[in-house]
Amino acid sequence: MTIKAEQLADAFTRRYKIYRPNRQDREVRTIGSTLPYDAVEREARKVGLTVEEFIDKYEAEYWYGNFDGMYIKFVKSDEKQAVKE
Repeated sequence: MTIKAEQLADAFTRRYKIYRPNRQDREVRTIGSTLPYDAVEREARKVGLTVEEFIDKYEAEYWYGNFDGMYIKFVKSDEKQAVKE
């Protein structure tokens, strides 16, 4: 996956607060945030689903590493690989 600076210049941006999920299991190390409805709706339309169907069939896959920021890709639930935290 390559994202070029020119693509980011015209990207839609929204800010959302981050939060700690209220979980009893303190060994799960996650932080929560929300996704823009418009972004999820657009991805659902691309594959011919309603937002509700898309949420049932897809998961958000976060990409991060040795580059600035974090990127999200949507993948079908059956295509995901289990990630150990």
